[in-house]
Amino acid sequence: TIAEAAGKAKPEIMVITLGTDWGVSYLSEAEFKDCYAGLIRAIQKASPKTKIILQSIFPVTAACVNLDNTKIDTANKWVKAIAAENGCRYLDTQSILKDDKNCLKENYCNSSDGIHMGKEAYVAILEYIRTHGLTNIDSCHDDTKVYAGQGTVALEILEQQPDIDTIVVPIGGGGIATGVALAAKSI
Repeated sequence: TIAEAAGKAKPEIMVITLGTDWGVSYLSEAEFKDCYAGLIRAIQKASPKTKIILQSIFPVTAACVNLDNTKIDTANKWVKAIAAENGCRYLDTQSILKDDKNCLKENYCNSSDGIHMGKEAYVAILEYIRTHGLTNIDSCHDDTKVYAGQGTVALEILEQQPDIDTIVVPIGGGGIATGVALAAKSI
């Protein structure tokens, strides 16, 4: 199973993408969410430190007769909810694949069924993952040395302005915010 593979490999990051035929056209919302959330929980149990990114289900072309993008858009709302409920990141990759008619761009499709994509689409998807999916992954992984180093920002601020009562900190992965908060609280 996917969870067993994650348990053996213990990847730092796992991007999961469901195919268009994975329940989109025949499962109810409850069935879809139950199945997908069960998969996510199994992966989290097998590899607790793995950061899981749930990628949107990809769109189909207007020529697709088996499925339409209205159903896929609805299922993507479910995927986004599953991500939020299970502490995962949701990545809206479908948005870069669609044309102005809410369909898969024709140049991304390499089949007559309107579903299967070619190399150009996957190059765009991988670039999107690199630029959007991995930007807020916390690389600290509860590393106290990293927090301590980042906490020196607070120490420098408090050294120069001992009476300060507020420090505004940007939040991305949370490492610098954690370090600054810990250092400021300890003084």
